[in-house]
Amino acid sequence: MDLTRYFENPFDNERLKESDFRTGAQFHIVSLQVKNPGGIYDTILAQTIPLYDTLNSTVSAMKTEFAQQQGSTITTNSTRRAFVKLVRIREGLISSTFGGTDSPQYQEFFPFGLSELNRAANVEIDQIAQRLINVAAIYAAQLGPSLQADLEAARQAFVNARAAQITNMAETSTLRHRVRKARKALAEQLLRNLYTIGLHHTGNPDAVSSYFDLSLFTPKRKKKR
Repeated sequence: MDLTRYFENPFDNERLKESDFRTGAQFHIVSLQVKNPGGIYDTILAQTIPLYDTLNSTVSAMKTEFAQQQGSTITTNSTRRAFVKLVRIREGLISSTFGGTDSPQYQEFFPFGLSELNRAANVEIDQIAQRLINVAAIYAAQLGPSLQADLEAARQAFVNARAAQITNMAETSTLRHRVRKARKALAEQLLRNLYTIGLHHTGNPDAVSSYFDLSLFTPKRKKKR
């Protein structure tokens, strides 16, 4: 006889879809409320419902934050493209003003050529923008003040969007951790509920289906292509 399996928790399974897990927990709670003669399950209901509500609200917050992250990512990419477009347009002015791409002044702006903009990670875009702004300030007399002002405006738009994106990413990561923690707490409670129900239905294993939709707590197999 192997008794160790009774200490395993079938509800604490990362392979279970999050939506199936929550639906299964909801079905379980409703079943307890409906089949609760003499209030025998009042205690575990009082313990389970808050855990279920916490998981639901945390998942909702995570999905909202993730949606905001998607939006801020779009804005970040858009402002980056706008900055790169501005630099490419103004590159012609810089080249013609100083006599071509081989001039020392041009090299101060673009020491690695325009391809640097395509290869740069987002964290490097701000550094490139700062360099261009600083050099534009040095040659404001030849190039005019508008170049520096336009670069500063484009840089600030990108910096603001990137800051929002990073904030959303950090918040989403934090909420994912909270979802995992809330889900584990509810899974542990479901196991305690299973044993409590078992005490009232000793010798009647079929009774479990009255309180749990087992299909929702069974990991789905991936379809073979």
